[in-house]
Amino acid sequence: MNPSLILIRIREEIAGWGRAFSVLGVRRARFGSHSVPRGVPEIDPDQSVWGNIWATWMNLQGLRPIQGVVLVITCVVLLVGPTWWFLRVQQRKELRALYYSARSGDLESLSRLAEHHSSEASLWLAKLAQDRHTDAELRVEALSKLAARRSVDETTVAPLLWIDQPFVVRHAAVDLFMERGCYDACISATLRSFGAMWDGQTTAEMRFNARSPETSEDNVILAQIRTDSERDYMNLLNRNPCATQRMLADEHASASDFVKRVRAGLKTC
Repeated sequence: MNPSLILIRIREEIAGWGRAFSVLGVRRARFGSHSVPRGVPEIDPDQSVWGNIWATWMNLQGLRPIQGVVLVITCVVLLVGPTWWFLRVQQRKELRALYYSARSGDLESLSRLAEHHSSEASLWLAKLAQDRHTDAELRVEALSKLAARRSVDETTVAPLLWIDQPFVVRHAAVDLFMERGCYDACISATLRSFGAMWDGQTTAEMRFNARSPETSEDNVILAQIRTDSERDYMNLLNRNPCATQRMLADEHASASDFVKRVRAGLKTC
């Protein structure tokens, strides 16, 4: 039967019921053109509660099948709906509280947040990993918890590959994609980040190092971080060399030197 016809039929049945309930819902059982069967007691507001319950039960015997189905569905929705909504609100409050507690450095709260397997908990973990006001090591731990989940939205993690993120966060994001796979959003973010580093744009570690007098040891550390970053980016691009070749042609064709550098270290598609 056509679903729209079923809905129309249900509305017609509901419209024909009349006023149906008193104490537990039934007041008088009139459904459409069908009146209460002879011998079935009617509800009397002046009689006892148990008497009205008995009358209600007897009146329900006169329901047609489709009326019974609609009545059962209505009761289930009215009973289950508010309970489900209450539990949902409580869970959201708990996840929010765990996020703010973890954000302040509480690793136990981070672990409890990761124990929730809902998609909303994954969003809170991703939000924690993205939070620039949170300690970098805590963000790395959040990425580690996120990598262990059943599914990860790469669009929420790909921005963490950008060079203005601390190296440890970038590296943790690389580890996640190496484990879970690097697809279009990941490849695109990797090429943009690698290209920016190739062009000499300021990285997070360069900006941090500029706050204090430069030493030869600092230069060695910066050079090592750059080498490690380039290796991380190339490892990601080699996770999906075909997509990398396509995006190099579509998005970076004008940067010929950079394209040659990437292709030199890229596996055969």
